[in-house]
Amino acid sequence: MTFRKILVALDRLFDAQAVFEQAINIAKNDASTLLLVSYLPWKPSARSEAESTFNATPAFSRAGLELDALKMELERAQEMLRGYQAEAKALGLKASVRCDVGNPSEMICAKAKDWGVDLIIMGRQDRKGLTELVLGRVSNDVLHHAHCSVLVIQGA
Repeated sequence: MTFRKILVALDRLFDAQAVFEQAINIAKNDASTLLLVSYLPWKPSARSEAESTFNATPAFSRAGLELDALKMELERAQEMLRGYQAEAKALGLKASVRCDVGNPSEMICAKAKDWGVDLIIMGRQDRKGLTELVLGRVSNDVLHHAHCSVLVIQGA
């Protein structure tokens, strides 16, 4: 099977190198185009409003602090993606990047469908028990909702 377009979902907080290396290996064999993505989950803190009732810091100030942190995370993620993009281009591969905020599994599946990808490559962190239940599993959601093949790199 040949993969012409590969979406590579990378997470700055975990080891993205193994996922990227696997994508490069496949892309070199098939002369694929890569779309390197990172989606940051974020919602304004629900407790900001409740805390402002008891604290001197108004809710909008707390939300502003959260937005500042989000902007910093977006910049870091974009920097990571641009670094991987440069590596891919140095190997003669076409690669573009996309970084945004939202539900990662939904955004990965939507972008993959919109872009017409043949393969999604992503990592999976080993979570167990309550952590897995509370945090969910992006890779599991993508496996069940993607329109195309999905390669999950275990322990990335």
